[in-house]
Amino acid sequence: ARARALLGHWLYANGRPDDACAAWNAAAALDPDDPVVWRNLGLAAFNHLGDADQACAAYDSALAVAPEDARLIFERDQLDARRGVPPGQRLDRLLRVRALVETRDDATIELAHLLLSAGRLDEARELLLSRTFQPWEGGEGEVLRVWDRLCRLRSTVDEALNPPRSLSEARHPLANTAQLHLLRGDLMEDRASWELAAAQQGDFLGMSAQPHSEATFSSVLALRRLGRTDEAARLAEALRAFCDELEASPATVDYFATSLPSMLLFTEDLAAAQRRRAGFLRAQLDILDWQYGRAGDRLAAVLAEDPHHVDALDLARSIRTSTR
Repeated sequence: ARARALLGHWLYANGRPDDACAAWNAAAALDPDDPVVWRNLGLAAFNHLGDADQACAAYDSALAVAPEDARLIFERDQLDARRGVPPGQRLDRLLRVRALVETRDDATIELAHLLLSAGRLDEARELLLSRTFQPWEGGEGEVLRVWDRLCRLRSTVDEALNPPRSLSEARHPLANTAQLHLLRGDLMEDRASWELAAAQQGDFLGMSAQPHSEATFSSVLALRRLGRTDEAARLAEALRAFCDELEASPATVDYFATSLPSMLLFTEDLAAAQRRRAGFLRAQLDILDWQYGRAGDRLAAVLAEDPHHVDALDLARSIRTSTR
């Protein structure tokens, strides 16, 4: 069994996934108590065969053998996310093994996001402040992202702009903070914060600089708050053109993006991800055009494909709140 398992590892690493799966299946038949073999069969089922159900069955077999393996728990959750399992179900599953989840930074961040999506803000805050994070290769910015989301939902913007040292991360110099400054301006009626939001240009996403992003929406709103309506209209049209270009371009992976968490485990349909991003940007443009119903429909379509799109979840929630 060990020889067949090792042969499967070698075959998969050398681009022979079908032969690797045959070797792993032979190993599992001889020794069904090797969680690594089951885990690898799960990865291959999803990434090579495109069979999410088979992948889940293999991961469940791995967890039956090694129920306290935190890595398997995290990866099984990521598989659920790829499969579109509702956030509430993912949250319940992770909370049942919370002590193991909290042994990993990446799993803890996922748990915090799920708590935020469920409206359990205080629990998410306590979770994030209960540890000192250690950024991992490919996970840069993930802790700040969930912290920013928490602070936006709690309307504690200054905490986002001055994150606690226990997060162990500083914001990238090119990262766009227009959304935070817009919210601060709205909460305090502070013109200086709107000016900062309006002045933000470009963004740094996916390990690359971009001329526009989801944050451009906040800059447009800040310009409107300041009465600079012509500038706001020009920026909105620039965002629309960016979205047009995005929809017309083939989906590709930036060279440096290959180390991002979404690229490290289960393969993602790049075209579908790009389509969802364009749909979210179109929803923002709908809001800028005061077409809230159309924006809600677009966000619903995004969430139907990816119920864990946290930006879409939060924007849809804000629409429901503002239009009551």
